[in-house]
Amino acid sequence: MFRRLASALLLALTLSMTSAARGDALVVASYYNQPGITASGERFNPNVCTAAHKRVPFNTVIKFTNLKNNKSVNARVNDRFPQTKGRDYDLSIQCAKKLGFIKQGVIHLRAQIVK
Repeated sequence: MFRRLASALLLALTLSMTSAARGDALVVASYYNQPGITASGERFNPNVCTAAHKRVPFNTVIKFTNLKNNKSVNARVNDRFPQTKGRDYDLSIQCAKKLGFIKQGVIHLRAQIVK
């Protein structure tokens, strides 16, 4: 129970810019396509929408919305974010394709916790 409470608190702190009315945050994201094993122990699958973050608990599902075209995807956190300054999330290439930001590489998105 303590672990679940600590995870919830950490997630709340991570999204501290969250709007109380909508429960979302504006984040900076990029995408990656590196084969190998993720920090959660899974094999990276570029055909699935997944996300990497420094502290958000594994298996948290987050809805990401591209503010420019209003496309959105749900991605499950299964990896830890590389220490790239100025970015909040790394998304799998599948997410980037569905959100339409392959050419930009880095983009501002809305992030909403789904579960």
